[in-house]
Amino acid sequence: MQIVALGLDHERAPVEVREHVAIPSARIKEAIAALSDYVSNGIVLSTCNRTEVYVLEDDLVSAVPGMERFFCEYSGVKAEELLPRLFRERQEGAVRHLFRVASGLESLIVGEYEVLGQLRHVLVEAEGLKSVDPFLLSLLREAVRVGRRVRSETAISRNAASVSSAAVEIARKVFPELSDCRVLVLGAGQAGKVAVQSLVDSQVAKVAVMSRSLEHAAELADSLGGTAVPYHRLKETLVDTDIVICCTGSPHFVLEPAALSDAVSARNGRPLLLIDIAVPRDIDPAVKTLDNIMLYDIDDLEGVARTNRRLREGEVTRAAGIVDEEAARFMAWWRGRQATPAIAALLSKAETIRSESFDKTVKGMSNLSAEDRVKIEAMTKSIVQKILHAPVTALKGNGGESKLVRDLFGLDVPD
Repeated sequence: MQIVALGLDHERAPVEVREHVAIPSARIKEAIAALSDYVSNGIVLSTCNRTEVYVLEDDLVSAVPGMERFFCEYSGVKAEELLPRLFRERQEGAVRHLFRVASGLESLIVGEYEVLGQLRHVLVEAEGLKSVDPFLLSLLREAVRVGRRVRSETAISRNAASVSSAAVEIARKVFPELSDCRVLVLGAGQAGKVAVQSLVDSQVAKVAVMSRSLEHAAELADSLGGTAVPYHRLKETLVDTDIVICCTGSPHFVLEPAALSDAVSARNGRPLLLIDIAVPRDIDPAVKTLDNIMLYDIDDLEGVARTNRRLREGEVTRAAGIVDEEAARFMAWWRGRQATPAIAALLSKAETIRSESFDKTVKGMSNLSAEDRVKIEAMTKSIVQKILHAPVTALKGNGGESKLVRDLFGLDVPD
């Protein structure tokens, strides 16, 4: 069996491509179920910066094309546009990559915490599907554990930024005096919560929270000191707002030029900063054609991300060392697990041959004493053990050779 990873992330594709393959958290279970039409065993991970598939298969010749078809057909993106951007990893490389993702090493904002919650969500959804192989569930559990270990044993996440807090840093660069600014956060999910908390900590003049569910907006605003605003008041709220941070998770644009033009006209030339950290994007890029509009999307956070990584270079090295250690340990366990049936069958067949040959030999030795019989049998067992020591040890170290051993020794072990 082979572990294969295939995916797309912020380093390989801009947001305008990533948004087409992004899968909302509410649809992860559906996506994993859909993946089973293309491969035997697989799971799907999707965040604002990556969409990845992890598969357990015997036949890589059919598995990788199946994974590629899933990406193209599920997202609707043409193969010639998508496939050249996909990364492909197998075996320890695939395990190491997932552990790096869980540890925040592959995040746009190194060390961010959100990815652990997203991995736990995938695990819960996958556990609810009988089609997901127990090994893949073990892989996910280990990824979460490794992510926690890295954050516990290094300072990679100490005072770490997040995509939402990085958006606030962008706002600070445009408006150095945030205490004079009025901010609207569109979206009351986890990203919205982090954004509101970062804004409150920055002592902005006013934080308004807006969601299609006023109840959700009010719950978030009340918990952190903001003000909930009904969604139907969006246009009038934009007139008096300096900064808008969008993170709704909507599959469609929530801010378009037509909706913004009236608000822009009523602002009398005051600049409006729009920061879109949603994937898919919440704001139509065409709004940049309007006067006095400044638009940033998630890919524009790269400057903040570079600064964050530079401050954590030493911790990144330590975290990567832990990940390498854990990936090697996991693969050793996996190889041993793969080899167990073949080892058991090999030992059983060898013992059967030894026992039958011994019985047949001593049967004609009527003068053989009981003591000598014991000695001879012990010798035959020792010979078998010494002959099999090397292949058994090799199998434990490389379970991928189990099929070769089965074929060589004619072992009756299912794949």
